[in-house]
Amino acid sequence: SSSALPGIPNATNTSLPTSDGSECFALLATALQPALQAARAATASTVPSAHTRRALSIASSPQVLLLPGVYSGHHNCGQVLDTDLQLVGLGRLPSDVLFDCGGDATSTPGLIVVSGAVRLENMAIHNVRNAGSPGGGVLATGGSLELMRVELRNNTALLGGGLCATGGVDSLTVVESDVSANRAESAGIVASLC
Repeated sequence: SSSALPGIPNATNTSLPTSDGSECFALLATALQPALQAARAATASTVPSAHTRRALSIASSPQVLLLPGVYSGHHNCGQVLDTDLQLVGLGRLPSDVLFDCGGDATSTPGLIVVSGAVRLENMAIHNVRNAGSPGGGVLATGGSLELMRVELRNNTALLGGGLCATGGVDSLTVVESDVSANRAESAGIVASLC
């Protein structure tokens, strides 16, 4: 079952069956920005929904499930991830859930991890042009970051065209991921400890 989240367009609170017959509640999204707003609301002290409260008791961190498609435009790229969060693409391949930042010169990475335990799974970030700043596809400045089956391609930045992790990051784990065809103006084409 699923229900719309009041005041948050393009995001629903959905109930998914699990292998043991229980239910797991997660946010099902067709746009990233409203889904992140809903996830932040779920971790606030005043949780608006019983479903969301139950989701937090079942999972160790809120989960945003991303439907297959191309997520493009400024409202999907450059998002700051500042809470425990799992972004999970529901496509068969990582490229089925694609964040395409369009290749226009910007001053922001595709996604920015500043705190919390963040897991990106089964998605792709392409065509970020972060002119003159570190971090193309992903910039991690704090917290911990896990990439599982993530594709970072055709991204450009000053340092770490695909991925840039600073000294403030607690841990960085990259599993079954493709970080290729990225460029850096200075150093760290694939990944960099900036």
